[in-house]
Amino acid sequence: MNLFWALDRVQRVVKAHGNCSVDELKQRLLDECLAMVEEDNRACRAIGQHGVQLLRSLKQSDTTNVLTHCNGG
Repeated sequence: MNLFWALDRVQRVVKAHGNCSVDELKQRLLDECLAMVEEDNRACRAIGQHGVQLLRSLKQSDTTNVLTHCNGG
């Protein structure tokens, strides 16, 4: 899911700036990719912060079992 989302964003940058020089287009693509990494980091951190609060609220014994999976949808 995240791969197709990222490819769509990159394609939009290319379509919007296709008439730029190669160096400028590469910089715009790099900027978009770095923005995606930052957004993903913020989202994952928020998931973790909310998750730890939930786990702490559910703790009823010395042992807590957790099954995790990809958050990609």
